[in-house]
Amino acid sequence: MDVPAKTTAPSRRYGGEASDVRQARRRAAFIAAGLTLFGTVGYRKTNMRSLCKAAGLTDRYFYESFVDMEDLLESVYDERIGLMQSDVLAAINAVEEKSDWDAMVTAALNALFKFVEDPVTARVVWLEVLGVSPRIDQRYAASLQLFVNFLQQLTQHNFPKWIPDDKRSSLVSRAVVSAVSGSAVSWFLSNYREPRDEVISALKIVFNGLLLQAKISQ
Repeated sequence: MDVPAKTTAPSRRYGGEASDVRQARRRAAFIAAGLTLFGTVGYRKTNMRSLCKAAGLTDRYFYESFVDMEDLLESVYDERIGLMQSDVLAAINAVEEKSDWDAMVTAALNALFKFVEDPVTARVVWLEVLGVSPRIDQRYAASLQLFVNFLQQLTQHNFPKWIPDDKRSSLVSRAVVSAVSGSAVSWFLSNYREPRDEVISALKIVFNGLLLQAKISQ
C-alpha cells in the first residue's frame, strides 16, 4: 500500500494574510521600534512597556520572535549593519572604473557616513551595543572583521600581489577599519561639527597609507 507523502500544512490566513507573513510584519515592527528607542532614550533605559507601545503590539508578540531585549538589540544591530554593508557594496559597484582606487574609496566612505549622519543609527551601531554582554561584544567584533575582510578583498582586487592572510597586511587593514569606526564615533559625538566631505577627505589619507603598503607589496 502506498503511503501518502507528507505535506506541509499551509499557514492559517487571517484577513487574507498568512500567519508567517503576519509574524514577520510584527517582528519588523519591533525592530523598527527598537531602533528608535535604543537610538534615542538608549538600550538600557528601554523597557518592555515602552517598546510595545512604540511597536503598537503586546509583549505576547514580542516573545514569538525574540528571547529577550538583548536578542532584539542584536537583531536591530544586524539589520543596520546589513543595510550598511549592502549600500557600501552598491556604491563601490557603481564606480565605472574598477581600478580607480580613489573613486572606490570615496564612494564607499560616502555610503557608510550617510548612515553615520543618522544619529539614531549611529548611536545604536557605535555606542549602545558596547559593553552589553560578551555575546553582543562578539557580534560587534565579528562585524568589524567583516569590514576588515571586505577591505582586504578590495585591496587585493586593485593590487593582486597584496596578501590578505599576511600578518602585516591583516594588521594594516584592521587599523584602517578602526580609524573609520573611530572617526564615525567622533563625528557623531561632535554633533557632526565638520562637513562630511572633510571627514572623508581626512580618512582618505589613512586609506592612501594602505595604498602605499599595497604598492610596496607589488
